[in-house]
Amino acid sequence: MPQKTARLYRRLLSVAVEGTPVPARLTGRLAAVAGTALLALVPAPPAAASVADLRPTVRLVGGTCGFRHVQVDLRFWDDHTPHDRLAYALVHQRGRGMFAQLSLYRAGLQTRISMYLAGDPVGVADLVVAVADTAGNTRRFPVTVRAGYLGMTGTARSDVMIGDNRSNVLRGMGGNDLVCGLGRGDTIDGGPGDDLVDGGDGHDRVAGGEGRDVVQDCFGYGRYDDVLDGGPGDDVLRDCGGGDDTLRGGPGADVLDAGIGADELDGGAGPDRMTGGPGPDRFVATAEDTTDFDPAQGDHT
Repeated sequence: MPQKTARLYRRLLSVAVEGTPVPARLTGRLAAVAGTALLALVPAPPAAASVADLRPTVRLVGGTCGFRHVQVDLRFWDDHTPHDRLAYALVHQRGRGMFAQLSLYRAGLQTRISMYLAGDPVGVADLVVAVADTAGNTRRFPVTVRAGYLGMTGTARSDVMIGDNRSNVLRGMGGNDLVCGLGRGDTIDGGPGDDLVDGGDGHDRVAGGEGRDVVQDCFGYGRYDDVLDGGPGDDVLRDCGGGDDTLRGGPGADVLDAGIGADELDGGAGPDRMTGGPGPDRFVATAEDTTDFDPAQGDHT
């Protein structure tokens, strides 16, 4: 690490925000973890920074859902400093008891918060990621983590919500959120923002809300009848298990993948790509959509 960046990094650990610094590692690897569901957005570069705000930009762009291990992937942009020279630090302000292990490390172009949960936690943890460029401009990015409640409602900023083996009701509200339903039949609404939502096991009803969302039901790969709704925006809807599922893209250029089963796919307005997969599926499509419609396996309109 260049000496100047190292000094900035040490300064971040001491002055970023009030709280306890979390150990950071500067290298890492992108890998799925057994028993988890991986979600990722294709991050779009932010608009050019205004003269009044030259701080680095931070966005939540990916994550991994699991009962014991949850990961949050962030992406940094800066007009002055290459990604690998940005200094960063993670501190927690409250709720440290929720985690058996908490760390921050670089994973390719992303920077990852890795959270190993302590037992079956119930509570709220406030984390802050601080990022500084070589000019000393610093961005503080708060993330609120909630776990263990039957119903959870987020904030206008980025939230992480971790369900359990009950039928949870989870609402992300504003911001780019990571919402993990995990077990049983959950009702989830990501709300405004570019959200990453996985319903998990059970008969789930999952909505992305307004924004570029990834809405999926992949944790556990069970044979459940799920309802996935992208809402306005260019969304990705994916069901990885069996079951007779309903996927609705909504307005925008959406990608729908229903997996195995007798599914219903409705792309909504916009040029959509729809894959029904094995099974007799029903397509609601327009002339501008692309599908794998196959009458030989019972597909119909």
